[in-house]
Amino acid sequence: MDRKQAIASRLVDFLTRPSFIVFAKYHRIKHKDFKGYWVTERKACALHEAVTAKDIVVLYVHGGGFIVGDALMYNEWLLDLVKHFNRGQNGQGSNAVQKRLHILAVDFTRAPKARFPRQVDEVEAAYRYVAGLVPPEQMLVMSDMSGTGPALQTICRMVDKEKGQIAGNIMMSPMIDQRTIVGNVASLSLPHSYRQSSSYDIIDAAYLEKCLDNYLPEGADAAQMGKVPRVSPALYHDTVLREAFANAFVAHSECEILRSDQETFIQRLRGLHINVETMTEDKHPHDWPCHVAYCKTRLVYEKGVQKVTEWIGRVA
Repeated sequence: MDRKQAIASRLVDFLTRPSFIVFAKYHRIKHKDFKGYWVTERKACALHEAVTAKDIVVLYVHGGGFIVGDALMYNEWLLDLVKHFNRGQNGQGSNAVQKRLHILAVDFTRAPKARFPRQVDEVEAAYRYVAGLVPPEQMLVMSDMSGTGPALQTICRMVDKEKGQIAGNIMMSPMIDQRTIVGNVASLSLPHSYRQSSSYDIIDAAYLEKCLDNYLPEGADAAQMGKVPRVSPALYHDTVLREAFANAFVAHSECEILRSDQETFIQRLRGLHINVETMTEDKHPHDWPCHVAYCKTRLVYEKGVQKVTEWIGRVA
């Protein structure tokens, strides 16, 4: 990571870190194989002891291009999802009172301090931990942008054919096909959304290429690594995806650079008869549902929170 990237990383950490007061809503968990935070409305507590067989647990994997951000970079959004669901506003009536939503946000080791596959290994460890708390039909995986890579890889690798599929897979502005980026930035052989949306989005292809340079093993052939499903989960076989999950929720913007890859993936999932619900907004950057500052109005943000929690209530 060069000096500019290091400064940018520290700045993002500072701007997205919860205040001392807000931090009372989170419980730090230090497992031997991963670190993370439980998101709860209550004061910090050993939340894993409070999770019941009726509850719903969402495993969240953050974005940031693997080099910036952390598990609580969108802490207000995560807490809003928990509050909205648990206060019975998810359209499920009295059922919402019986089931409570908990979110475990994985704080994986960022690149280049650790490189692939360390991040995937830590997410898989967190997945196994959550799978030990609730049955698969009450477990979901949620991710944003680059976090979708480790998240989707984990779902595909960890699905228990005997116990069944998880309830659903939530993807915010997913980054799922690294072949698009590696080797194509210099030649400008990029899908139209990478060129068309660069003026609206807050990232560009060159930035994503730098992120992958820091994420992939030193000296690795990036072009060849991009063809590996564990790096580009969009390359998993149809059978693997079909067995991994039956329900997906995908949010993206009509004006984000990753849109071409996302639309291709959505069409593929629907072709596999996976139930896919989408949420889109025009002229918004990637990850727009995850922070009110990314939305044109607070109403857009609040509608996004409502739509996600309603979907969780239907599938879990």
